[in-house]
Amino acid sequence: YKEQRELEALPALIDALEQEQKAIQAELADGDLYASDPGRAQQLAVRNEAIEEELMTALERWDALGQL
Repeated sequence: YKEQRELEALPALIDALEQEQKAIQAELADGDLYASDPGRAQQLAVRNEAIEEELMTALERWDALGQL
């Protein structure tokens, strides 16, 4: 039952992470950000990498739970 609930929650988590990543990447695509606020650019870059790892973990978990 716990795994079924986790499986049902994963698509929403994956979607939220993808949306956040898309917003971060759009902000990072603005080259002015690096000049105007390099600290923020660094924070966004670090968060973008963390999201990538979280997405991979969530997708692997979704695949594993889907095969049960």
